[in-house]
Amino acid sequence: MRKALFLDRDGTLVKNVPYNGDPSRVELFSDTKESLLKARELGFLLVLCTNQSGIGRGLITEEDFFEVQKKFVSLLGFEFDEVEYCPHSPDEGCPCRKPKPGLIQNAAFKLHIDLSESYLIGDNASDILAGKAAGVKDSILVSTGGGIQAAHELEAIQCQPGYVAKTILDAICWIEGESILKSSKI
Repeated sequence: MRKALFLDRDGTLVKNVPYNGDPSRVELFSDTKESLLKARELGFLLVLCTNQSGIGRGLITEEDFFEVQKKFVSLLGFEFDEVEYCPHSPDEGCPCRKPKPGLIQNAAFKLHIDLSESYLIGDNASDILAGKAAGVKDSILVSTGGGIQAAHELEAIQCQPGYVAKTILDAICWIEGESILKSSKI
């Protein structure tokens, strides 16, 4: 079994442009590439898990999503180990749409991932709830994107992330620190 980082895209790794179907509007956060490479060095698979309700709402097409994703990967300079996306609108009740755990569970099954050794990083309450529902080791909220609002939403329902990070790099450094603590206790 392998460990993974389950990562939200919009607002976590790239600046959030609602229902973005335009590749020219994709902009990485300044520490995204460095953070993901560091995560790979720590032995994590990189799994993108993203809600794309713009498809289900008819605001963008699946082709638009793939073009935006292609631009994102070209800016990174490397591929993810798996990309899971939910094209459904919120009212469709899809089991893969975050906060439900389907995207995470699908990737875990395909890649033989040990959820108890894996983390989720996202900027929305739905990300954190999906990670908890899937049984990941911990869910980390980043303050980028919708993170500030999500922190208030999570507080209101008494569901706290394992850590609130300023940026994706801060989150990866926290995970690295957790790994060091674990290995020093052995």
